[in-house]
Amino acid sequence: MDPFLKENKRQMAAGLLSAGMAVVTAALGIFNWLAMRSFLLSLLAYFRVDPFAWKGIDNFLFLLMGLGWLAYVYFSQHCLKKGILAGHGWKSLTLLLSAQLWLLAACRLIPMGLGAAPTGRADLLAASAESALAVFFTLAAALAGRRTAKTKTYGKKE
Repeated sequence: MDPFLKENKRQMAAGLLSAGMAVVTAALGIFNWLAMRSFLLSLLAYFRVDPFAWKGIDNFLFLLMGLGWLAYVYFSQHCLKKGILAGHGWKSLTLLLSAQLWLLAACRLIPMGLGAAPTGRADLLAASAESALAVFFTLAAALAGRRTAKTKTYGKKE
């Protein structure tokens, strides 16, 4: 078989698989976007920013975070494609999901710690679930990296 054709098929398969995985990170990224918006609004209330300025600040930051989300979607697809081509796609996916879940948990826990957000039973349950999932995906990424490192021979002759 032609080696160029084989490499082209490999690149295309990695691109399609990484695009499918990027959908998951993009969907979670929308939750991060909304959580960061409420986080920033709670910080505006905590630091007693003039309420008449909230609308302008909110609109500007919402647009800025939207651009950040779009950049993150492209970045995650790039990282996932590189990871798949290198043979550790699951590690890349779990690392990206871990980072997103840590951000989601921080956006909920920091206002609770400052007293700027409600600390009801449902809010505490959601924060603890996000934190537990973040820890789970962090450990899964570490285990996936360890498993990948053990399977490589690093130049040893077999």
